[in-house]
Amino acid sequence: MLASERVMAALLSDSMRPDSLTDGERAEVVSSLKAQPYNGPFSPVDVGTWLGCGMEEAEGVWGMAEAHGSPYNVIEMAKARGYAEPPLLSGPSSVTPPKVDASPFVSLYDVTGEGLLDPDPEIIEGVLRERQVMLIAAPPKGGKTWLAVALMWALATGGEWLGARCARTRVVYCNMEVSPASFANRCEAVRGEMGIPHDAARMVDVLSGRGAGYDANRLVEAVLVHLGGTPACVVVDCLYAIETGNENDAEAIRALFAELNRLTRAGCSVVGVHHFPKGSSGMKASVDRMAGSSVFARAPDALLSLDPLDVDPRGEAGAELAEQGYSAYRLSFDLRDFRPRRPIDLIFTGTRFVRDVGGLLGGAYIKGSPQANGAHSGRANAERAEADWKRKAALVGEAVSAAALEGVNPTMEYVRDYYNSHRGDYGLARVSVGTIANWTKPSNDVIPFVKGGGIVVAVDDVGRTDVAAEADERTPTV
Repeated sequence: MLASERVMAALLSDSMRPDSLTDGERAEVVSSLKAQPYNGPFSPVDVGTWLGCGMEEAEGVWGMAEAHGSPYNVIEMAKARGYAEPPLLSGPSSVTPPKVDASPFVSLYDVTGEGLLDPDPEIIEGVLRERQVMLIAAPPKGGKTWLAVALMWALATGGEWLGARCARTRVVYCNMEVSPASFANRCEAVRGEMGIPHDAARMVDVLSGRGAGYDANRLVEAVLVHLGGTPACVVVDCLYAIETGNENDAEAIRALFAELNRLTRAGCSVVGVHHFPKGSSGMKASVDRMAGSSVFARAPDALLSLDPLDVDPRGEAGAELAEQGYSAYRLSFDLRDFRPRRPIDLIFTGTRFVRDVGGLLGGAYIKGSPQANGAHSGRANAERAEADWKRKAALVGEAVSAAALEGVNPTMEYVRDYYNSHRGDYGLARVSVGTIANWTKPSNDVIPFVKGGGIVVAVDDVGRTDVAAEADERTPTV
């Protein structure tokens, strides 16, 4: 028997929310719930979820109550009292719409005003609610599975995913693409990088569907039977593996989403992983980048587009990414049920996407976009111009050296004549005296030459040569 009536009231309540309990009462709840044998899985992760605290605090409470014997399952005991596991995010719980006879129609009057339905709880803060469908789309081999696995762990622990808080949720991951061993190793690599305890894996069930011949109908049936009415977040990676028709056929894709929505009617959330077509999609809007029918853009409640960035290899960002062997992406959000969300820049380490919190990628554009193409052309033009200037400088320098060997002054006319007679060796066009004069103005900082008294003089590593100084004391060096 619990000593506190408030603790007992919390245990017997419909929602089982211990928000009003003191720290001592919370510890008493955990200790009391460990007072009889239980053979199922239970861990500090479960304690943290029920108490709404972090892993460090949950492990402390767990250790304090360890002396009470073998662990007991808070969730199973709570279910016997009608408990529904609360989300970790603040906000109203979902309300089941009233049934109006056998008709699928309801009066708007009954679900507005005082009877207004509460929104379903958020499972990804500001992005996705329970009973909604989200699509993650990216280029082939663009890291989609790594991104989805990180989301899986965030949901299983109630942690953060790319800065968005997640409600702790049971996850069913339908791995339709990679081998079971490869998928398990990916999950373990991400878990290690995120610092997540192994116990969190108990919140995840995996279906390995590669080569098993699942279509959308068979997969949904298998998931519903497995869950037995328990809600979860169902991840389908990738959708093409369960398509039965041409993905460009709107009717076929509508049928696909109709099957996925059977899961949402059963209380589940769905995260589908999809791909871009081959080639660059940067010229398209984010909602139009997926391969196949436009239904892929219209049907989901949340559409996340993961696009590679075109980063200048000569800049700070490009050099740093190249040194680490990393790549850069931008994640865009198109949301039906939430306010617009700004895209976020990500650095892909090869196993995990991390946010670019320092703004390293702020000046980069999506590959294939008009802006990226323009920047790329600009860099290419600048590189060509730099190479062109180096050839011109070499030929001007050769002219000055030739004048010295002949014992004559390298006048602008002399340099012009020498330049034009040898330009073919450098692949250059003819020049005039005016061009030579412009190149050797004191303000010029490309070709290392100056002019004084009509004479072209090379500038050495230290400064102006003696000849240049004699030609014009007032001419500044470059």
